[in-house]
Amino acid sequence: MRAIDFLKEARVFYIGTTDGTKGYTRPIGFVMDFGGELAFYSDTRKNIYKQIKEYPKVQIAAIDKKMNTLRIDGEVEFITDDATQKAALAELPMLENLGYSVGDPHFQIYKLKNQEVHLYGFTGEELEIEK
Repeated sequence: MRAIDFLKEARVFYIGTTDGTKGYTRPIGFVMDFGGELAFYSDTRKNIYKQIKEYPKVQIAAIDKKMNTLRIDGEVEFITDDATQKAALAELPMLENLGYSVGDPHFQIYKLKNQEVHLYGFTGEELEIEK
């Protein structure tokens, strides 16, 4: 199984961030494959954007119906351009209903560089997963 498939099956997954003094975890539900890499979006008006801009090391976590857990550690790298925004809108058309469009400076796309991807079974054993 690939990490993107796991995340899409989970539907809601979580990102851990920090503001330098406190940790935060929030649910997210958007992921896409862009150029063979996982890509996510954020909004410049949200605290999550400010946190990942200043402290780019994050962890994404998800759990499936079998209680397997996926953890992805990485460093946020913004890759926003017309192509990434267009791909995100095609992946999740509802984003347009939320007011996002190609060229919107608030609509930021990012990937995780220096990824470490781990999948664990219910009892803690490490399972195979493709990035």
